[in-house]
Amino acid sequence: MCSLGNCVFCQDALRLGDLYGNRFELVLRDVDALEDQLKEACDSLAARGFINYYGLQRFGTSAVPTHLIGRALLQDDFATAADLILRPRAGEKEESTSARERFQREQKVGEALSYFPRYMHAERALLEGYRKNGDKSHMNAVQGIPRNLRLMYVHAYQSYIWNCMVSARVRLYGMEKAVPGDLVLVGGNEDEPGLASAEADESALLESDKGGGGDGKRWTSAHPKTVKRLSEEEAATTSIFDVVLPLPGTSVEYPTAKGIRKEDYAALMKEDGLDVDQVC
Repeated sequence: MCSLGNCVFCQDALRLGDLYGNRFELVLRDVDALEDQLKEACDSLAARGFINYYGLQRFGTSAVPTHLIGRALLQDDFATAADLILRPRAGEKEESTSARERFQREQKVGEALSYFPRYMHAERALLEGYRKNGDKSHMNAVQGIPRNLRLMYVHAYQSYIWNCMVSARVRLYGMEKAVPGDLVLVGGNEDEPGLASAEADESALLESDKGGGGDGKRWTSAHPKTVKRLSEEEAATTSIFDVVLPLPGTSVEYPTAKGIRKEDYAALMKEDGLDVDQVC
């Protein structure tokens, strides 16, 4: 059972990027380690932080990760995108698995709408699009999926590229310090909590248990005014916890450090047949 409270009317709706962040308390049980080892690990986490990767919440937990659907959409390969959305996958409820497998066998759109569960919104929207426009109208069927769901797939692909570039940044330059050409956010009120959102143009590279910065302070603007590219002198005095990397997209500032430049993003996306200047 859950309850809601302190509800008020607001003039503006919530948008992607408006969330300050989440706070979690983790309980580890049955840990096979000495107390000194645990303290050393906790001290390391507090001092060094962790790589702030996108995880299963963004990519899903099934055999069909959402970023593959996003890649197909960005490639205008609507047939593949639709197939990935409807394809059978392990780990779902029995009724969902049964519906997917039956559709794979029969390929009867009209009948499928009668047995796909109501909560499978994207799948039912696809099937409805095929019913209205024909079973070869893949683009029209995909466009029938609510826009926020379609954007979720595209954001997942952006997040996948971001994860790859973060790994490249850490592999090349480590996790100890900023380097010339890195980016940091400029702006925000440091008296309030909150990190810049992934749906803004920048995402934080590292977080510590203090909440995103070595001094315990966090950026608050969900849509930061700008980013700053570090000079050699500035990099020497900048914390790694202030370093950010951009999601790929248009009108985005990229780092200039070798290996994480715009051309490095472009080379990675070119492997998928995509142009970094045409994403989102």
